[in-house]
Amino acid sequence: MTRVSLAPKAREDLRDALEYLSLFTDAAVTSLSDQFDDAITRLIQFSESGSPRPELGRGVRMLVLDSFRLNLYYVARPHGRRTHVTVIRLIRQERDVGASDLAPPR
Repeated sequence: MTRVSLAPKAREDLRDALEYLSLFTDAAVTSLSDQFDDAITRLIQFSESGSPRPELGRGVRMLVLDSFRLNLYYVARPHGRRTHVTVIRLIRQERDVGASDLAPPR
């Protein structure tokens, strides 16, 4: 069984994206919510399905939410018989992302 959690910054990224989309249309909010839920379901079923991004940190992987040009960055780690997936960030594809963008705040 796989457990998925969102880092505080990932929660903030998702909230910001949904708030921004709500300025335009409820359908866009629903669509992003659905795509995000689908990505989480995918991570539960296949925790290593994202593209490895070792240049961003040990174990970092990325999934793409195409319709919204967002990249979901996460780490999957074994935890006993389970896998724990932590979603680190949701970042626009246009951004240049470095390891510091994924580091927890100090």
